[in-house]
Amino acid sequence: MWLKIPVDLETDAAHAYLLDELDRWIGLGLLSEEQVIGIGHKLCSQLPIPYQVPVEERQALPEETAAEAVRGEATTAARSPLFSGFKSRLMQSFLAEVSVLWLLFLGVFLVIVSSGVLAASQWQSFSPLGQYAILLVYTLAFGGASCWAAGQAKLQTTAQMLKAATLLLIPLNLWMMDDLRLAHTAVGLASLASIGLSVLTLALASSRRTGLNLLGLSWLHWGWGLGPWPVLATYLGTLGSAVNLVWAADNTQVSETDEPQGSVSQSASILVAIALLILLTRSLWIAQVPLSQLGLALGVGGWMLLRLHYPLWPQVGAGLMFFGWLVTIPQQPMQALGVSGLAVWLLLRRLKHQPEIGHQLRTLYLLWLIGLQACGLVWLTLPIGLRQTLLTVVERFGIAPVNAIHFAGLWMYGYVGVMLLGAKSFRQRDQIAWAQLTEKLAIGISPVLVLCTLPQAQSFLLMLSLIGQTLTLGMITRLRRPATKWLIYSTHLSAIVTCLSGVDIISGWLGNWSTWQYALIFLGLTTVEWCISVADTRYPQCRQSAWYLGIGLSVIAYSLLLNTWSSWFNLSWLVVPGVLTWLLYRREASSPQQITTLAVVALGGQLFLLSSWQTATIALFTGAGLLLIHSCRWPRQPSLPVLAVGFAVGGGHTGALWLLSPAWPEKSAQFLLVVAFLASILSILARQLSRQSRPLLQAYGAASQGWSQTLAIALHLGLTLITALVYSLGPNFIDWIIGASGTELFLRYGIAAVILLLSRLVSKRLTNLNYWELAFGVGLLVTMGLLLWQQESSPQILGAAMVALGLLTQLLGTLSVARRQPTYPSSWHYIPLTYGALGLALGHLSFTAATGFYAIVVGIVTLAIGSRQADLHPLRYGGLGLLSLGIYELVIYRMLQTSGGQPGDGFTLLALVGSAIAALYLLCHRWVQRYSQLTATEVNIVSLFHWLLAVTLAAIAMVSGHSRLGLWLWLSTASLLILYAGLRGNYHWVSAPELNDAPSDRRPNQQQWTWSGLIIATISLPYGTVQLLPNPTFIGGWGALLTCGLSLIILRLPWQRWGWPIRPWQRMALSWPVMATLLSILTVKTQSLLLVGAFYALMAKQWRAVRLSYISLGLLNWSLLRYLINQGWMTPLWLGTMLGLSVLYILEVDSHWQPVSARQERHRLRSFATLLIGLTALFQAETTSPLFIGLSLLISGGFIGIGLMMQVRAYLYTGTLTFVLQILRTITIFISTDGRLLWAIGILLGIALIWVAATFEARRTQISQLLNHWSDLLGSWE
Repeated sequence: MWLKIPVDLETDAAHAYLLDELDRWIGLGLLSEEQVIGIGHKLCSQLPIPYQVPVEERQALPEETAAEAVRGEATTAARSPLFSGFKSRLMQSFLAEVSVLWLLFLGVFLVIVSSGVLAASQWQSFSPLGQYAILLVYTLAFGGASCWAAGQAKLQTTAQMLKAATLLLIPLNLWMMDDLRLAHTAVGLASLASIGLSVLTLALASSRRTGLNLLGLSWLHWGWGLGPWPVLATYLGTLGSAVNLVWAADNTQVSETDEPQGSVSQSASILVAIALLILLTRSLWIAQVPLSQLGLALGVGGWMLLRLHYPLWPQVGAGLMFFGWLVTIPQQPMQALGVSGLAVWLLLRRLKHQPEIGHQLRTLYLLWLIGLQACGLVWLTLPIGLRQTLLTVVERFGIAPVNAIHFAGLWMYGYVGVMLLGAKSFRQRDQIAWAQLTEKLAIGISPVLVLCTLPQAQSFLLMLSLIGQTLTLGMITRLRRPATKWLIYSTHLSAIVTCLSGVDIISGWLGNWSTWQYALIFLGLTTVEWCISVADTRYPQCRQSAWYLGIGLSVIAYSLLLNTWSSWFNLSWLVVPGVLTWLLYRREASSPQQITTLAVVALGGQLFLLSSWQTATIALFTGAGLLLIHSCRWPRQPSLPVLAVGFAVGGGHTGALWLLSPAWPEKSAQFLLVVAFLASILSILARQLSRQSRPLLQAYGAASQGWSQTLAIALHLGLTLITALVYSLGPNFIDWIIGASGTELFLRYGIAAVILLLSRLVSKRLTNLNYWELAFGVGLLVTMGLLLWQQESSPQILGAAMVALGLLTQLLGTLSVARRQPTYPSSWHYIPLTYGALGLALGHLSFTAATGFYAIVVGIVTLAIGSRQADLHPLRYGGLGLLSLGIYELVIYRMLQTSGGQPGDGFTLLALVGSAIAALYLLCHRWVQRYSQLTATEVNIVSLFHWLLAVTLAAIAMVSGHSRLGLWLWLSTASLLILYAGLRGNYHWVSAPELNDAPSDRRPNQQQWTWSGLIIATISLPYGTVQLLPNPTFIGGWGALLTCGLSLIILRLPWQRWGWPIRPWQRMALSWPVMATLLSILTVKTQSLLLVGAFYALMAKQWRAVRLSYISLGLLNWSLLRYLINQGWMTPLWLGTMLGLSVLYILEVDSHWQPVSARQERHRLRSFATLLIGLTALFQAETTSPLFIGLSLLISGGFIGIGLMMQVRAYLYTGTLTFVLQILRTITIFISTDGRLLWAIGILLGIALIWVAATFEARRTQISQLLNHWSDLLGSWE
């Protein structure tokens, strides 16, 4: 028999020895396993959120301890789903000590600010004694609260914050007593308050030294009515605090494990710094002490912070020292010099104790820079008279006036010398890194000093500064052995610049030389440098620098010669390639190939310096001779013969122009024969040289042949350009240039020149390039012959001639291959195409009846050439395209000859032509395939292209307007397009050859054709109905409902049995009602909207497609929106409610949002929807009647109730949020009517924050357990 014995597990007494007794009951068999598990569930509680070990501390822990910490965090994360990840870290941070301190700070701040607001609003109603009494009461209240909290073991953080607030209020008390002059009006109160606050300071301070420091800073606020006392008090407080804190830091030895003592020391330093900041604030903003007088004080304060090694304090200290130095430079340079001395002291001390070389170099860098600016400060500290005397003496060597910056460019080299001595000393002590840094700084300072004297150009000041720079670089080069390449280059360059400065001074004495004289100077320096480069082999780096600096000097000389373009002195540039040619045969030359390259570049640069035919002839023939010498040095370099022959050819042309120039431009036509004659001579020379055995002669033969072809091409292009200008501007164009009868003369000489050029090809075996040249010449001869024959320019006749040449060359090529040779040269394919393209371009300059025939003929030629080889396959498409283009052009020309109709009628006729061509390709595909060598699939692609073009033209015709006859023609064309697509989409009507030729995986896609036909029908049927019906109002109001009936019929027909795929018909039938609704969105009846929505709801139910109901939902919302707008009831709340409820409906019924994986996204969207409704209610309550405040609260309460009943977090969260916002907004409205309520709320909020911080500090474990319990409950909700 079982007895039911009740066990009390709720009282604390029941927990004593509970586990031992339960273990005995289990041993006796009185408890089963299920009962033990039930008791355990009743007794268990959530574990507190564990402390997470930071990453830095975890890395420092042993491996076992770190692993246990990680396992503990993982276990807690698994048990707390709501506070896992980021939320868990956020909660731990909220419970951390820093957060408690921050809450305490916010609480104290709110209490003080709220009290300040109250005092400011009621300040005039208090006497000075009462005003100070308020501050004293606050100070004593904070002091008492801090003493009480210090006695509580669990509120030490709160006690520290309250102590800090009290200690910072005490100097404000003494400031206020001095400002209110209580020492004269209330001596007793002032004495008692001062003594009491002093005792309170010593009692609350962490140490006696800190208390005395704070007490001194507080008492320094007395006596500010005396004249010099504010400045003296500021300096006394700054210097005293600095001595006290630095002495304490140097004499206090804090062990590494004594963390509380270190914390107290840091907090004491922070309090002293804030108290000193209060003193400086009063001195600057209240006493209006000039900032320049307190620069040294700021520097001392920064120096003090730099001596204390607390986080961020060194950065703040460095900023203070820099600011103090900055504000004292203009008016108090001695104070700036003192701040610099403090900085040097700190840096020297740091340099001695820094073990890492990187930190040492950074410190040494700052030391040298501070020393540099200290030199400038020394100049500012000199008397003005002495400074003016020194500048007067220096003016004898410069250009008046000489200022301090110019003078600094000289005397600052003394500091550079000190740096060089330091670098030498560092190298003697094997401190190489220090020496290198010092040398780099010296090198960087020297150009700055030169820039300082740069305004003193053409004076000895700049020259002396350059000498100093050269000596600096030379000494550093001597110290560094071996010296780096860039240092040698810099020294050499500085020496050259120094020499140029001296030359500039001499030029000023002689009356300022001209540009060409300076160019000759630079050419001379170039020659000297290049002679140095091959002088002695003992200094290879110096020789190399001389070589490259000579190149730079030559570039400068060239730029100067460009400014004297019309002078014979430009031929002096030939000195550069001449010297380079001399260097080429010197044994000491290090890079002969580079010398040749530079010589070629120099000769090319000479071309831009030519100003007359005479100088051009001399320069070009000289260049040809120099290049010949270089080519003898490099006989296997093919480019040199090409350039040599080119220069010789250029010299020949310029010589001819020199001889013809007196009769120019009358004899310009004769120049054509000169070019042709030179090309022929080069061709003959090339044949002779190519037979020689020497490689150099063969190279010159190849170069001669190349230049011959180049001249021929240039002449052909020139004649082509001139004939094109004649065709575009008229025959009188040449007469206007070269005189009467110039056109005939030019054409005769041009024809003779072309014949002379073509005669070169008679005895040669022709290549593809020769065929092109022959074709080019023949075309040019035909063009000029037509001009000479007709004496007028007609592009149409020339276009016909070019098309005829294309057809003729195509036929000749086909016959030649059929009779003589088995293959086509590649040029035989493209020469007819080029003729045809040129003929097409010329024929289309004006649109005539023959324009279409040009395209047809060229299309036949292109199709014939494309059928020759497989690699010319794309030309077949081009030929068919040109045939279609010709047909369209013939139709368009006929259309342009008629009048009447609308633009849409023309596009409709073109669409009909495209449909006919597509049908022709479909019906005659075998003949097209045999002639064009295209496959059946490719023919179908061409047919498809024409069908698509017809569809596009029909679409353009829709928006272009129709006549009545044109509308019926358009509907017929649309029907033809629909029939074409329908037949191609039907399984029974697909052509048999297409099915036989196409593989099984590439047979026509009937679904796509069916879709295309249905889409065209969907567009054309409403368009034709609207255009034909005289009054479409009925269709606009009830057309959507009629389409529902049509859709029901379409859905019931057996399309699959008739040969069409069923899916396009179903999808299109379902889309017709909504498309009809959108097209008549402004005129559709509300009843029609609701019935269409019912249609889609019925389809969603029958087909089990819930997303079709979204259309019903949208139509319902639209109907409701129209009704609200018509009644004048439309508000943002209605709109937000409709949108929010629609989103909530979709989230509830859509299968996409139901899986567990979509839980997070579903929660976010649900929150967005409910938040949209709640916020629009808030906005409605803000902008309209206050009655909506109640409606907003009702909506928020409804969401809260739904969330609690359905256990959905989104409803609960958003409802709570909007409810709280509405309540806070209501309270804000009441506060705006009475400021005292704001003060009361601020006081209460500050006290609440202090209470929350103290509670968190005292009861961390209990709060953590409670939050974990809440997280478990909310984690199970939706």
